[in-house]
Order: sequence, then structure tokens, then C-alpha cells
Amino acid sequence: MLQRYLYRFFYFLNDFIHDTKKVLVSCLIFLSFSLLLDGSMYRLWKLNQQFSFFQQELKSLELKEQQLAKDLQNVKNPAFMKRLAQERLDLTDKGDLIFVFTE
Repeated sequence: MLQRYLYRFFYFLNDFIHDTKKVLVSCLIFLSFSLLLDGSMYRLWKLNQQFSFFQQELKSLELKEQQLAKDLQNVKNPAFMKRLAQERLDLTDKGDLIFVFTE
């Protein structure tokens, strides 16, 4: 009885091995499951997401750096400093009209 089961098993195995499509599909399925169960695919996907996030962050920081470099150049200009003080600190020049509105 055991001999009959072994004979069937090895006959099935022989047919399976000689069919290249079945071997290819089974190898792909095994590879997919091993990568999913190992967690490698998830880690790779997560790393790809983080890479994209850091690329966007880098671009925004580079733009901010350019703006700060431009502002640093403007700070050396006395006219810019005077205008900035007038806007932020509500300073006025001599002879400017000041309007005060009450509610």
C-alpha cells in the first residue's frame, strides 16, 4: 500500500518537473509568499515612501534656503531695512501723515 502511494507521488512529481509552466508558476508563487512573509516587500515599499517624502522635504528646504539667501542680500540694503522697519514696526518718516481710526 505504501509502495502504491510512493509510486503515485513520484509519478506526479516527475510529470510536474517536466512541465516548465507549472514549475515557473510554482517558483513565482513561492518567491512572492516568501518575500511577503519575510516583510522585505513591505520594508522596500516603506523605504520608497520615505525616500519620496525626504526628496520633497529637500526641495522645500532648498527653496527656503534660496529665499533666505535673497533676504540676506536685501538686509545689506539700507532702503530695504527702512521699508521693513516701517512695515513691521509701524515706523514712519518725518512728514508722513498718520491716520488713527477708532471704532
